[in-house]
Amino acid sequence: MDLSMIPENLTNINADYDIQVRVEDKLRYRGYIETFKPIISKPDTIQLQMTGYSGQLKRVYINETYTNMEVSEIIKSLLDDYIVPQTSITYSVADIEATSFVIDSIAFDEMADSAIKTLVGLAGTFEWGVDVNRNFFFKEQSNAVKHHLRIGKDISKYDISEEYGDIKNRIVLKGGTVGGMQYTETVDNQESQGLYKLRTKKISNSSITTITVGQKYCTSYLADNAIPQRAIMIPIPKSTKFFEETLPVGRVDIISNTVVIPKKYGDLDAIYGQIFKYGGTPSYQISKIQYKIANDGLDITLNAGTARPNVASEIERLDFEIEQLQNT
Repeated sequence: MDLSMIPENLTNINADYDIQVRVEDKLRYRGYIETFKPIISKPDTIQLQMTGYSGQLKRVYINETYTNMEVSEIIKSLLDDYIVPQTSITYSVADIEATSFVIDSIAFDEMADSAIKTLVGLAGTFEWGVDVNRNFFFKEQSNAVKHHLRIGKDISKYDISEEYGDIKNRIVLKGGTVGGMQYTETVDNQESQGLYKLRTKKISNSSITTITVGQKYCTSYLADNAIPQRAIMIPIPKSTKFFEETLPVGRVDIISNTVVIPKKYGDLDAIYGQIFKYGGTPSYQISKIQYKIANDGLDITLNAGTARPNVASEIERLDFEIEQLQNT
């Protein structure tokens, strides 16, 4: 962030100086200063580099072994014993949702951000982070469509690409050392291998030392990566929308195609001039959101994705549109 002001006017700057960004008087971003750089010129400016509070997880060292505990219980233990006492991060128990996986044994000898990412990988489809109130959250991903963008109103374009290069259907996991032997696990997705040939990825994670945890970690990874992904990039100019207002973030759909329901003039149930949206609008799971402050609001870049769309649902949609045209 660049500020056009005299450096002397910004006083009391120190490590972890709290920065808040508000849009329409609503708190939209909160972080702390990592670099304070006065630039003497005409006019003088100040350059600030900031990081969100999840960055403080990189400061906390975890050296702990957990046995026979469900994933969210381990996360709460990490928060209570390590993260909350050593950072500005807090949490509410209600924001840490339970998973269905009990870990028989896992040994952390790493920083807190790495430990959390391992646990999220074991949980599967969960969102996590630190919100604008510095509260840590860990919630199951929502498949509900919570956001709607209209072509010509909210956005003017979007880019869709089919991603084939990142398909992985065999995971070779190199885990930690137990009794002088390194734990190694190999997990395959044979259906994907039959379609796209063998595509292997090696993962190293020293925290994992048991078969139960290793296989769960690998199968969770393959569930997201053994098939082609459809990636969508949506630029949203001059907006005041804040997608993280409710968590989990949920899915977004793009409303562009409409179907007119034809009725004869004089029909009792005729609705003149009314346009109906066909069912089954494709939706995308939001994966990354970038905000840039602009004069008239925020310039937002939304990244989302989904697996290759179901062909049957696409055919059903086309059949519906053809039927409507035939009735005109």
